[in-house]
Order: sequence, then C-alpha cells, then structure tokens
Amino acid sequence: GNRTRAGCTWRCATASSSACRQDDRPRAMNRRALLLALLQVAVAAGILGWVVLLFGTGPFVAAVRVLTWPGVVGALVLGSIGVLVQAQRWRLIARRHGIELGWRAAAERCWQAAFINSVLPGGLAGDVVRAAEQRPVGAGRRRDMVKRSLGVVAAERLAGTSVVFLAAGFALLAVHPGLGGLGLLVAAVAATAAWPWLRRLGVRDIGLVWGLSAVGWCSFAGLFLLACLAVSPDLPPAQIPYLAAVTLAGMSIPLNVAGWGPREGAAALGFMAWGHAAQQGVEVSVAYGILALVSVLPGGLVLLVRTVQGSRRRRLGGGEIELGAHVIAQDEAAHGGGEGSGKSVGPVETNPGDPVSHQ
Repeated sequence: GNRTRAGCTWRCATASSSACRQDDRPRAMNRRALLLALLQVAVAAGILGWVVLLFGTGPFVAAVRVLTWPGVVGALVLGSIGVLVQAQRWRLIARRHGIELGWRAAAERCWQAAFINSVLPGGLAGDVVRAAEQRPVGAGRRRDMVKRSLGVVAAERLAGTSVVFLAAGFALLAVHPGLGGLGLLVAAVAATAAWPWLRRLGVRDIGLVWGLSAVGWCSFAGLFLLACLAVSPDLPPAQIPYLAAVTLAGMSIPLNVAGWGPREGAAALGFMAWGHAAQQGVEVSVAYGILALVSVLPGGLVLLVRTVQGSRRRRLGGGEIELGAHVIAQDEAAHGGGEGSGKSVGPVETNPGDPVSHQ
C-alpha cells in the first residue's frame, strides 16, 4: 500500500512539474519578446540620438519638404507595387507547401502586415500576424498549420532580404570591399536559410520568386529616388542606385523602430563613402521614412476594416449560437425532451473566425 501511494505521489509530482514547465514556456517567450523589443527600441533611439547630436533637428525639418502631392501619390503607387509583388511571392511559396491563398486575401494581409511593420519595433510583427492568421484545414491541426505558415512567411521575407543585401554588397564593393563582402555574405546566409522552403518550387517558380524580389527592391529604390528629388536634387543620378542599396540594407537590420535608426546611420555612412555630406544622407533617409509611412497608409485602412468585420462576425456568431440554444430548448419542452428523450441535436455550425471550440 505504501509503495502504491509513493508511486502515485511520484507520478502526480512529475505531472505537476511537467505542467508547470509548460506554463512557464509562454512566460519565457513573452520575456524574450519584451527584451528583444526593448533592445530594438534602445538601438534605434541610440542611433537617432547620435544623429540629432551631430546634425541637430535640421535634417528632420528639411525632410518634410517631401510631402507634396506628387510625392504622396508616387509613394502610394510604389507602395502598392511593393505590397502586390510581396503577396504574389507569398502565394507562390505557400502553394507548394499545401497552403492555398487567394489573391485578395494575400494582398489584404500583406497590406496589413506592411502597416504594422511600419509602426512597431523590428519590422516583423506584421508578418507574424499574417502567418498566425492562416486557418487549419482540419480539426486538431492548428499548431502544424501555424508552424508551416510561419516557415513560408519567413522564407518569403528572407528571399526579399537576400536581394536587398545582394544589391548593397555589389554597391559597396567599389568603395569599401570589406563591407561589400559582408553584404554578400549576409545575402548568401539569407538565401540559404530560405532554401529549405524554396526547394519544393520548380525552376520557373524559383525564378519568379527572385524576380518578384527584385521588382520589390526597385519599388523601394523608387521611393528613395522621390526622397532624393525632394531634398537633394543635385545628387548625381548615377549614384542614386548605389546610395539606395546601402540605405535599404540599413533599414533591413531588425534593430529598428518602424524602420528608423539603422537606416539613418547607413545613409550617413553611405553618402560619406560616395563623397557627400553625412547630413545630406540623413535628410534623404528621413524623407524616405516619411514617404515609406505614407506608402503603407492603405494598410492601416485594411487593418481597421478587417478588425471591424471580425468583431461583427464574432457578435453575429454569438447571437446565432444563443438563438440556436433557445430553439433547442423550446423543441425539448414541446416534446417533453431532455436527457432521456432519445433525441440528439447536431453540432451548431459557426464561421471559421468565431471564438467557439469545435468538439
């Protein structure tokens, strides 16, 4: 008897310890996420503080000149191109991993992600949201679907990142071979990390993924050109692609707040490398940041509409369930039903977005 009680006690203690460890995992993940966010804010704030200390607020005031009607319209057009290209790249990779994405759904979620990335630290929160929104195709497969969806989104972003650093690496080789080699190395690492998810694609689709990534890079470079025309129109046109490549690589470092921080530092150093004043680079970078924020404003509208629609679906779903329960109760009362009535009631169907657990 004592041995049995001891065995039960040991199993209960083991189960309790396991449950505690599982409960601690979300807390540990939340702590790591908080620390990473604080690090991103600290780095971005430190770089921006260094910029203000060196150059004052003049570059930020001068960059406001970019807010003209041609500049705003151009930013919205180029931003739309970048988002739609990303949506198609995402669909290509997802399809080979058993995830079917409609064109409209992919575009809406990419718009939403672009807006979230532009207002939160790190530039990745929106992509996590669009990956987590992917719904499972069957019961009990939610975790597997989210894991697969996160991998697809990561591969899609890494493909774009590899093109960004590839361009920066080639641009820097002429003026600073060491930094140029580092840029090419980062591009190779990003492509290698994405390859396990890309290798299922055919040759044609892989070519399309890299081609779409190049088009996306061109849309960002177009925003940079608009910023240059607004605040530094005297820049040699032949140098603008090189300066854009360096600035965009700085923006892709995930230690930023909505893109700000490393981008301004990279722009200052890049302009100096091509014989221009660092302050001029900061002005262009800030102007680019303003245009980039304008370019994703439609994503804020998409986020608002989707949030309102989701809230409405949840309210309607709750009303339908309450009405269904009322009808069932009336039917049981009319027929003298109850647990022993021998009648069974089928499951209530709800929309996929309703917060109802399916049995």
